[in-house]
Amino acid sequence: MTLPQAIYENRLDQSGLVVPWDTQSIHELLCQTSPNQNLRATERALEDSGLLPATLKLEQVTDEHGEHLKRSVSKQISENAKRKRYLSLVIQIKQLSELGKNRILLFANDGRAGRKWLYLDALHGKPLNNPLNRPCLLYTSPSPRDS
Repeated sequence: MTLPQAIYENRLDQSGLVVPWDTQSIHELLCQTSPNQNLRATERALEDSGLLPATLKLEQVTDEHGEHLKRSVSKQISENAKRKRYLSLVIQIKQLSELGKNRILLFANDGRAGRKWLYLDALHGKPLNNPLNRPCLLYTSPSPRDS
């Protein structure tokens, strides 16, 4: 299945603000032209497209030096987020060259396959610095250090 070209641009709400894409919004877009499309087929089409990076779990995250989090730290972050019902996201940046454009995709996942993404404009055509090419941890607020 071919994904519509509209997904390679940011979505805007009625007031012109950027709204992140997610699997459900892609599914709704596909259902406009293929009403019998099911959500699992949409998920497979996204996976097959290579558009999105692989979803990472907290244990797979590294810092800017390529070092993994200490198990006790990742366990504490994960447990606190679950216990207090905080949203904990893993943020990734991926460079794309879809449709002849140099684009940067900002991708967030919640560790349970909940994915959201949007496009950032290329930084004057310059590649990103190495530390930004790695998945990184976005601390929730309040951070575990605050407790």
